[in-house]
Amino acid sequence: MSICYVVDTTMGEFTLGIDNTHMPITSANFSRYVDAKFYDGTLFHRIANNFVNQGGGFTSG
Repeated sequence: MSICYVVDTTMGEFTLGIDNTHMPITSANFSRYVDAKFYDGTLFHRIANNFVNQGGGFTSG
């Protein structure tokens, strides 16, 4: 089973799926961060098509 989140960016939306069957601790931890709005305003600084999207650690400006 997966938990899905819709991520809204300035370049459009994408859906992020978290596998809570095989990674229950990691998915629960990620969900707590999402619920606390920890990732709101996060900047994506590395995008590799069909591989990885990295965000965090940087601020605008």
